[in-house]
Amino acid sequence: MLNELLTQLWVNTHSTGLGPVCLLESVPLPHSERILIQNSFFVWCGLLSEKASAVLGESSFSAFGGRIRKFSTAVLTDPRGFATFMETLDEVDDIVLATLSSVSSEFKAQFLLSELHRFLSERPHGIWRLVSPIFSALLPGDELTVEAVSFLRQLACLLTKLRISREDLLASHYSEYRYSEELLFCESSVQKYKGEFYSSFISDVRYVLSPVIKGFSFDPRLARHGPGAVSDPTIKTPLGKYSKLGDDRRISYLLSKEGYSGVGDFTPFPVSDDDRVSRLIFVPKTWKKMRGISAEPAGLQFFQQAIYRSLSSTISMTPLYQVIKLSRQDASRDLARRGSRDGSLATIDLSSASDSITRQIVRDVFGTSSLCRWLLATRSTHTLVENERLELNKFAPMGSACCFPVECLIFAGITLATVFRKFGFLPEMGDFQVFGDDIICPSPHASDVMENLVSCGFTVNSDKSYANGDYRESCGMEAWRGVEITPLRLKDFSFDYDGSAPLDFQTHARTIAYMNDLYAKGYTRVRSFLLRKFLSCCVTLGKESFNVQQSVCFGSGDSGEVFTHHPSNYHLEKRPLRSKDGRGFLFRDGCKLVTWNPQRLISKLPQSEKDRVNYFIWLMENSSANRNESGNDLSKMMPLDSKPRDITSYDPNPQMIPSFRVKDPWYNWGFFDSQESMARYELYQVLLTQLGRKSGILSECDTRKGRRAASSRSARR
Repeated sequence: MLNELLTQLWVNTHSTGLGPVCLLESVPLPHSERILIQNSFFVWCGLLSEKASAVLGESSFSAFGGRIRKFSTAVLTDPRGFATFMETLDEVDDIVLATLSSVSSEFKAQFLLSELHRFLSERPHGIWRLVSPIFSALLPGDELTVEAVSFLRQLACLLTKLRISREDLLASHYSEYRYSEELLFCESSVQKYKGEFYSSFISDVRYVLSPVIKGFSFDPRLARHGPGAVSDPTIKTPLGKYSKLGDDRRISYLLSKEGYSGVGDFTPFPVSDDDRVSRLIFVPKTWKKMRGISAEPAGLQFFQQAIYRSLSSTISMTPLYQVIKLSRQDASRDLARRGSRDGSLATIDLSSASDSITRQIVRDVFGTSSLCRWLLATRSTHTLVENERLELNKFAPMGSACCFPVECLIFAGITLATVFRKFGFLPEMGDFQVFGDDIICPSPHASDVMENLVSCGFTVNSDKSYANGDYRESCGMEAWRGVEITPLRLKDFSFDYDGSAPLDFQTHARTIAYMNDLYAKGYTRVRSFLLRKFLSCCVTLGKESFNVQQSVCFGSGDSGEVFTHHPSNYHLEKRPLRSKDGRGFLFRDGCKLVTWNPQRLISKLPQSEKDRVNYFIWLMENSSANRNESGNDLSKMMPLDSKPRDITSYDPNPQMIPSFRVKDPWYNWGFFDSQESMARYELYQVLLTQLGRKSGILSECDTRKGRRAASSRSARR
C-alpha cells in the first residue's frame, strides 16, 4: 500500500496541471526551484506516509492516504500555499523546541500534543486532520519517547534550509547591514570608555589567551588562496587569483620584518596596487533568510589564509587546544550529547556573532602583539553594498579567513575568564568547548558567561541557548536525553526526474548523500522509491554525459551506502572521506588500486574497511577515465617525495602536484586552472596511502627511498 501511495503522491506533486509554486503571489519561481520544491515536498509527504504505515493500522492508513493526496494538491495549487506551509513548519519547530527545553518533566507528551492541536487546528489545508492520528499514536502517554521527538524534529526541519532565491529580501537585508554598521560604530566608541569592569575583565581575557597571543608566529609560507570568491567578480579560478594578486603597503611592511621583499615573492606575475574594499554577497541561509558573505580582495585573502593556518598551529601547541579545535566539531558534539544526558553542560548560541566583533575589542584583547598587527593588516576597511562604498566598523565579516579563528579565541577567552574571575584559577578545560559562536560550558556558569558576553557587546540568542531541560544543540548536532536526534535538512534536491535537464556532478553527489541519509535514519521505502527515479537520470561531467546508474555502485552487506567516483566536494578538510554517519563516500575520478596488491591490502584491513577497498577495485575495473589526454597512466604520476598525510586533515597544496601537460606552463609551475583537475591528482596521492597505513603494511614506504621502491614493485606487477 505504501508504494502505491508514494507513486500517487509523486504524480500529485509533479503534475503539470498544478498552479504556480511560488513564495510570493506575484513572483513565480524559476523552473529549477520549482523542481526543488516539488521534490522536497514529496520527500516530506513520503516521510510522513512511511511513518503512518508503521504506526497506523491498515484501515487508518487507507484513510490517511486519501487525506495526504488532498493535502498535497491543496498546498501546491494555492499560489501562497507552500509559503503558508513553510511558516506552519517553523512554528511547529518553535513549539517542539520550547517543550523539549523546558524544566518540567511531567506530562510533557500531552502538553506538547495539546499545543500542536491548538496551533495546527487553525492552519489551512487541513494539516491537523492529516497529522493528528500519527501524533496521537506516537504520544500515547505522558512521557516523550526518542522516536516521537526525533520524528517531530525531522518533520519540522526537513525543508527549513531549502536554497530558494529570495530577491524580495535583498533590499531589507542591505538596509539591516547598513544599520548594523552604524550600531557597531556606536559600540566601538562606547567600548573605549566602558569603565573599570570592562578593562579589568578584558585584562583577564588577555591573560587566559596569553599562550596563543605570545606564542603566535606568522609563517608567510603558509599563504594561499581559499576556495571562496574574491572582490573582483571577473576572477573565477585559482589561476586568476594568483595572476591578480595585489600589493599592499601594510602587508609589505610586515613581510619585510619576516625577511621578504614584498608580495611579489609569492607570484610570478607583475604585482599591482591593491585596495581594501570587499564585496558584500548574500546567499541563502534558510528558506526565509539570507546570510551576508564578504568576498575579500585577492591580496588580503591570500595572507588571511596564512594567519588562519599559523593560528591553528599555535593553538594546537597550547592548553587552549582542549577548548578550541578550528577544524573539528566532534568534541562540541560529544559534549552537547553529554549535556543532554545529565544536564551538567549548557550550550550557548549568539546572534550575528561574526558581525558583532568590533575593531576595538580586537585591539583590546590582542593589544600590541604580532598577532594583532597581522589581523589588522589583512582586514578589509570598506565593502561595496549595492555599489556604495561603506566603511566597515566590524573587525572582519564572514568570508574573511580571520573571522572564524578570532571569533573562537575571543569567545573562549570570555568564557574561561568568567570562571577565572570567580574562582581565581583556570578551570578544568575538558568541560569547555568553543567552535565559532557555539559555546559549551558547565551549566552552573552559563548565566555568568552570558552576562559577560552581553557586557562585551554581544547578543545571546536565548531561543537557541540551552542550560535546562534534556535538549542540547551544538555544531549542527541535536541531542535529547543523551541520544542524537539531528534531523535531515534538504538544501538542494533538484534532480530533474524527467531527464529533460542533465544533472551536474555537484547535484549528483548531493543527491547520493541525501539517499544515504534517508537510509541511515530508517526511511528505506522512500529512499528506494527516490533511487529508482534518480538512477534513470543523466549526469554531465565536463563534456561527457552518461546515465546515473553507470556512475554508482552499492555497498555490500547491511551498509546501504551508495558510492560514486565522480567529483563531489573540493573541501577535503571539511568533509572527510571516512564518515561515521553514513553520508556516503564520494570519491573523485582517477583513483584506482594500482600501487599495492589489492588482495594483500584486503587481507590486512579490518572488516569495516573492506567495503571501501572493494569499491576501489570496482572503480579500477569500471572507470573510463584512468588515463590523461596523453594516454599516460595517471597512477605512475603520484608524487614520491611527499610525506603521507592523514586524509581527514589533508589540505590541498597545488605545489605538491606533479606537472603532466607540457603545453600549459602553469601546469609545469605547479598550478591548475580548475579545482577539479587540481583535486583529482591530489586525492590519488593519499587515498591508498591512508588505507595502507591503517593496515600497517606501508611501513616500508615511510621514506622517500621506500616509496620509490614500492612504486617500482607496483610497476613491475
